[in-house]
Amino acid sequence: MLSGNFLEALPFGLFNNLKELSEIYLQGNEIKHINEKIFNGLASLRIVNLNGNCLHDVPLDLFKSQLNTIDLDFSQNKLSSIPSRLLPKMGNDIKLQNNLIDIVRSNTFREATNISTIMLYGNKVFELEDDSFDGLVNLSELYLDYNQLNEIPTTLFKANPKLVHVTLSHNSLNTIRSNSFAGLFQLNSVELSYNKIAHIEEGAFYGSAITFLNLENNFPHRNISFKLSFIS
Repeated sequence: MLSGNFLEALPFGLFNNLKELSEIYLQGNEIKHINEKIFNGLASLRIVNLNGNCLHDVPLDLFKSQLNTIDLDFSQNKLSSIPSRLLPKMGNDIKLQNNLIDIVRSNTFREATNISTIMLYGNKVFELEDDSFDGLVNLSELYLDYNQLNEIPTTLFKANPKLVHVTLSHNSLNTIRSNSFAGLFQLNSVELSYNKIAHIEEGAFYGSAITFLNLENNFPHRNISFKLSFIS
C-alpha cells in the first residue's frame, strides 16, 4: 500500500520486479501524472485505486498489458473528460465521481457494454448528449447528482432497458420532458430532489415501473404544470 502519502509521481520502473502484483492502492496522494508504461508486465493486476489524487488526465494505454478487466477507481481527481478508451478495462462499475467532467459525449460508453453502474456525481456536467449511454444494455444504476444539468434529452435512456435506479438530485433541472423516463420496465426509483423543476410533462414516466419518485425541494414558481402518467 502506498496510500495516504504525499506522492506527486510514481518513479518509472517502480513495479518492475513485482510481476505477481494484483492490487495497488494509491489513494490519498497528490499524483498529477502517470507514465503510460508504469503497469507494464503486471498481468495479474485486478485492483487499482487512485481515488483522491490530482490527475488531470489518464494515459490511454495505461493498462495495455492487462487482458482482464480491473477494478479502477479514478474518483476525486481533476479529470475534465471521461477516459473512454479505458472504459472497457474498468469492469462493471465506473467510478468517476467528484472530478471536473463537464460533458458526456454521444457513444462515450459504446465499447464497454458490460457496465452496470456509472458514478458521475459531484462533477461539473452541464450537458448530456442524446446518445450518451447508448450501448449500455446492462446499465442498472446511474448517479448524476450534484452536477449542473438544466435538462436531459428525451431519448437519453432509450438503450438502457435494465435501468433500475437514477439519481439527478442537486442539479438545475427545470422541466422533465415527455418520455424522458418512459418505457423503462425495470426502473424502480428516480431521485429528482433539489432541482428547479416547475414542469413535468404528461407521459414523462409512461410505462415505467417506478415505485419511488423524490421531488423534494422543487417547484420554485407558482405556475406549476405537474401531471404524471405512469401507466396506460
